[in-house]
Amino acid sequence: METQETYNKFLEIAKKYKHFCPLVYNHVHIGTTNAKSYCCVAKGNEITRNKKLTDYWNSEIVNKDRADMLSNSPKGKLKECTICWDEEEIGAKSYRHLAIERYDLNENDSTKDEVLKLIENVEAVEQGNEVPHMPTSYDIKFGNLCNLKCPSCNPDNSSQIYKEIKENKKIFNEIDNEHYYLTTENDFKWIENKEWWKVFEEATATPTKLYRFKSTGGEPLLNKSLITYLKKLITDGKAKDIKLNLVTNGIKISKDLLVNVLNKFKRCSLTISIDGTNKEYEYLRFPGKWKVLDGNVKQGYKLDIKNVKFMIHPTLSAMNILSILQVYEYALGVGTLKDPNVGNREFSKISSFAMAWDPEHICITNLLNDNMKTKVIDYYNNYIDRFEKSYPFAKKRVKEEYISQFKDIIKLVKRAKADPVYIQKFVKYIKIIDSIRNISFEKSCPKEYHLFKEYFE
Repeated sequence: METQETYNKFLEIAKKYKHFCPLVYNHVHIGTTNAKSYCCVAKGNEITRNKKLTDYWNSEIVNKDRADMLSNSPKGKLKECTICWDEEEIGAKSYRHLAIERYDLNENDSTKDEVLKLIENVEAVEQGNEVPHMPTSYDIKFGNLCNLKCPSCNPDNSSQIYKEIKENKKIFNEIDNEHYYLTTENDFKWIENKEWWKVFEEATATPTKLYRFKSTGGEPLLNKSLITYLKKLITDGKAKDIKLNLVTNGIKISKDLLVNVLNKFKRCSLTISIDGTNKEYEYLRFPGKWKVLDGNVKQGYKLDIKNVKFMIHPTLSAMNILSILQVYEYALGVGTLKDPNVGNREFSKISSFAMAWDPEHICITNLLNDNMKTKVIDYYNNYIDRFEKSYPFAKKRVKEEYISQFKDIIKLVKRAKADPVYIQKFVKYIKIIDSIRNISFEKSCPKEYHLFKEYFE
């Protein structure tokens, strides 16, 4: 079967089943406590943390979900996938959409064999059978070790937040004892288990083959287990066939890592989480320093490494609802460092933004009242008008993608309903972290503070 024919067959599947997501058939996400789920935005099940990867992949519940997804009935909208369904309901691009776009031949992002295995897994489910292939794509969080305390994060994904909450448990629990719940520290050490590695390496061995590998955190560049594994893939001669995606806060990027590790993979998308610039960045990615982050990004550009593509991925919350636009401007500016009149590269492109649905008390859909919504929508519409006329050096396609993302944010804002419970939690949370960390939301994020000022008075 030719590559184009294979791709067309995949497209037929995506069109035939209106709830279809390829990740349910070829991908596994493993969280910091070894809990497994369909992807990084899908809800996981804690009972899976002690289940072997191979047992989970063809478990009764997973097989049922795969079959339900192909039913074209309401049960095809899996409950684990609520975030995607909510985003699609308002017409925004979801993570499911992005997963389907992976197989766009024009993006040169997938191999024929990878797509064939995915198709064969779907066909097996159509026939009522178990899938014949193990996942060809993984997203693994190697524990919660991290050097930052981002307000949009939680103790399961940041050892620094874990420590902060442990030291101030009572006041954090008064805000939300579920989001700030502390699991036992031993639950993050599963990656040291030799049996886990044995099962994983057997699952990713030929003929299944590993095509895509993603890791977030915690902070992946701090994790010795991850770096050791990446070097092993290089030594074993497998790295050249693997598309790698590391989502990092960018503080620990080094020339040695870029040149001698990441550049050895077929392609590495180094996705850097940046939620603001300058003082906004230092509040939202505390205690990160903008000067350090900016220097690391620009160093990566100047090295011009063939197989490493820098991307920027912001997270949208109440704390950067207006200033997030500066991140898009920064991405365009970095991409033209060598020649601002050309702009022929998409270095540091923003392919999408993440929505901070959790914790719910910083989510914009729970905090904006009607007056605030009008102000934000007017702000974005005025910005879009200026943006379309600005940045003559930027690629038309990139500008159009950014404007599409701005319009998605407007859709989310329109959906917002101010909830008194979350408003109270939001104000209390800001006051707590400002006091503990000796920082100031008012001074660091003045646009957002002014927007929400009435809540703080």
